[in-house]
Amino acid sequence: MMYGANTPTAASTGVITGNVSNAATGNLLEGARVEVLQLGLVALTDNTGRFVLIGVPAGSHELVASYTGLDSVRAQVTATAAQRVTAWTARKSLPSTRSEAMPQP
Repeated sequence: MMYGANTPTAASTGVITGNVSNAATGNLLEGARVEVLQLGLVALTDNTGRFVLIGVPAGSHELVASYTGLDSVRAQVTATAAQRVTAWTARKSLPSTRSEAMPQP
């Protein structure tokens, strides 16, 4: 297999992991969708609310977490080549309330 000049390699990409929970209840959310829209990367949370995005190019990216019935949340995360970054996203449950995103180091 050949790689083009614009294809990220494992050495130039990182991994973003985290959990998605409802800030109002503290419940971890299974089946929440976490995306890096600019890159077309998508992950769904497992039964523990955990997600993993693999092959994220190094640099700053906006994560968007969505879950049916809850506000979408956006958070800036910086991926580092060949390293894992942990992001945690808390969400409020009503569309009229302010949503919060809190990346962890």
